[in-house]
Amino acid sequence: MAPTENARGYETRDAQIRWIVIVGGLLALLCVVGFIASSLVMDFFVERADRGHDRPSPLFVREVPEDAPLLTDEPAFAKRYITSQKKHLESYGWVDRERGIVHIPIERAMAIELEERGEK
Repeated sequence: MAPTENARGYETRDAQIRWIVIVGGLLALLCVVGFIASSLVMDFFVERADRGHDRPSPLFVREVPEDAPLLTDEPAFAKRYITSQKKHLESYGWVDRERGIVHIPIERAMAIELEERGEK
């Protein structure tokens, strides 16, 4: 190929600048349309939450009442909670005395289930 044949100074057969610009413009337009659509949806939900529906909107931060019990020692709370749950799982007690419903230790419940299935 002689240097005079390629007068533009770049390869013109593989990439067409016109299509690259068109696709780039369409992508930019799509981004703008997406931003406008999301803005409209957000405005709709904020307006709906302002009207005072039964269920509070998660879009707003509510003030914590001053007398609310705040968790100040999470590890101690978690330890107490786990201990109480373990105690409940390992003990007998009433769930509903009027209907005769009780809870039993989980190990005993699993043994009863195996016995009922005929396994041991």
